[in-house]
Amino acid sequence: MPTSTKKLLRRYPPYGRQLEKIRRTGRAPVKRIIVTTDWNIGKVFPRIVITDELPASSFKFEYLAGLHVQIVFYDKDSKILTELIEEVLKINPASLTTFNMSAVELEEPASSIVFMEGLA
Repeated sequence: MPTSTKKLLRRYPPYGRQLEKIRRTGRAPVKRIIVTTDWNIGKVFPRIVITDELPASSFKFEYLAGLHVQIVFYDKDSKILTELIEEVLKINPASLTTFNMSAVELEEPASSIVFMEGLA
């Protein structure tokens, strides 16, 4: 089969399969979902981890639909931020915010609203 006609097979990011199982039972996490670029961020929250090893478009995000999502990243990971935001927005989260950990270290504003239901 030519490459151009192959269907893109998406995979679950780390911890994504567990969130999918919760959603299939009709439940949803109470806390916002953290989508992080660093393994050490958001451990006390429901989270998934996306690094620059694979493009964001190679992952499944459907289980985030209708939930409050926050992408937490460092400046060094900003190269994947635009694509990650685009992919998460495709599944219609209730809200999407970003939080830049590098800005926190510099004592600068770190949080931005990308999308919020009712504000669109």
